[in-house]
Amino acid sequence: TFDGAGPTIKTGAANTFFNLAVAVSGTASMAAGSAGLDVDGTFTLTTGTFAPGTLTHEVAGAWDDTGGTFAPTAGTIEFNGADATIKHAAANNFFHFRVNSTGAKSMAAGSVGIDVNGDVTLAAGTFTPGALTDHAVAGNWDDSGGTFLPTAGTITLDGSAASTIRRGGTNRFFTLTMTGGGAKSMHASSTGLDIDGALTLLAGTSWAPGSLTHTVAGNWDD
Repeated sequence: TFDGAGPTIKTGAANTFFNLAVAVSGTASMAAGSAGLDVDGTFTLTTGTFAPGTLTHEVAGAWDDTGGTFAPTAGTIEFNGADATIKHAAANNFFHFRVNSTGAKSMAAGSVGIDVNGDVTLAAGTFTPGALTDHAVAGNWDDSGGTFLPTAGTITLDGSAASTIRRGGTNRFFTLTMTGGGAKSMHASSTGLDIDGALTLLAGTSWAPGSLTHTVAGNWDD
């Protein structure tokens, strides 16, 4: 547990933590020259701010940022390991969000939807977004490496810059909304979208579906 006023963390690339908690009165940040954190257990932000820098941090167990401030403008949080939950606070955000797991990562009870200012990448394993959460993604979406089969919930692509969507295998969205000024297009290696619920394009949004066949079971609103 880091519980000082404003500690820096410097770790070597071969080193690991098991459970890591941040309970500071100020900001805990990564020191110059540090490798990213490798956490084999849980990561808990109890109080204060955690500034992850531009690094990639790996967390195998449960993630809970609801006690403090987590608002990176760069860097990646990679969820690896087996089954675990993610609990996210409404005022916080991820930059890049990556699932590279041997199991399933799901939203914890009491969480809000993830707010991702960069890319979402599902490299391996399963991401279960939950029924009551609306997840916002400003960057690229790529689920081609794993399993994404929600039975409820909304993914909102809301970036102001151009972004791509890459769907893999039999993956599907439940409800998909596109908004923001950035043009959305299908990645060159994507399959067509499969949407079990509604597809909504809000005013001012452009989407280039390419030459693919897209399947929508619910309402269409462009």
